[in-house]
Amino acid sequence: MSKIYGETTAKGLILPITVLKEWGFEEGMKVAIEFHDNTISIKPAEVTAQEIAGRASIFLLKKVGDAMAVQTPIRDGDKWRATVVLPHLKKDLGQLTYTLDGALIPEESNTPEELIQKAAVD
Repeated sequence: MSKIYGETTAKGLILPITVLKEWGFEEGMKVAIEFHDNTISIKPAEVTAQEIAGRASIFLLKKVGDAMAVQTPIRDGDKWRATVVLPHLKKDLGQLTYTLDGALIPEESNTPEELIQKAAVD
């Protein structure tokens, strides 16, 4: 854990961009700031493709079993789209769509039943 000292001004809290970049934050990046138990936490407001892939994999494991997988999610405007596949057949089954902060969008995603049905066809 590293520590820096910032300064509060009339404009707010100022942190050096060089330190923020060292910590993985880029200029213009949206962040979520939380205050709890006298501690301020700053983290990216948007999840990464890797985190979406993890969430989609857990969803599939819980809902349809372990035969299906997800390809690397693609950011599409204000959403993440993860293609669901049967890896051993190289067959696309559908997609799961997520918000930028990682919430599944059911109305824009294939249901577990649809994925299972498509896997059984052919």
